[in-house]
Amino acid sequence: VQTCALPICVKHLPGHGRGAADPHLQLPVINASLGELETDFYPFQQLNNAPMGMVAHIILSAVDAKNPATCSAKVIKNIIRRKISFNGLLVSDAIVMKALHGTVAERAARCLAAGCDVVCLGNADFAANSELCRSGLNMSDAALERLQAIHKIINKPLPPANYAHLQNKYCGRLKNIISYNYEYDATEVLGRLRKQENKEKSKC
Repeated sequence: VQTCALPICVKHLPGHGRGAADPHLQLPVINASLGELETDFYPFQQLNNAPMGMVAHIILSAVDAKNPATCSAKVIKNIIRRKISFNGLLVSDAIVMKALHGTVAERAARCLAAGCDVVCLGNADFAANSELCRSGLNMSDAALERLQAIHKIINKPLPPANYAHLQNKYCGRLKNIISYNYEYDATEVLGRLRKQENKEKSKC
């Protein structure tokens, strides 16, 4: 990785400092006013030209009292994109955390619909990875451009072969899924799904 003046990824937007709960276990709620939150936004405003940022599973009741930042279009559009003026790639915090509810695919869909560019699955099992692969979630063109910009920064452009899965029947663009567990990256998951299908076909 090449040395650069800015960190590759800043987190957790728009600020975890006032949270009194662990999002791995439950959803933190911050009831501070927008005026009080100005100090929380300040560090991110100073780093708003970083190429990548991670969004927090945390409720800012002054902006959106129902949805965590990762699933809130209000927080992402009005605070992260406008107030903080962050224009880099936005990745969700790990969607397997207990701060979120619903199936893995439902969580991912809400994050992407709210404005996250990609979702971080986290250290999930094969079943969760398979569910995402079958979900049909897509990455936007704008998100793809931001992702490509990051690969240029770290001097590791994605070779064309890495995009072969764009045509697979499980997910239009699996590169919008990030998994901590290398055993279950997109290529591995698709390979195992295909093996399962071949076994089922051979039984017929």
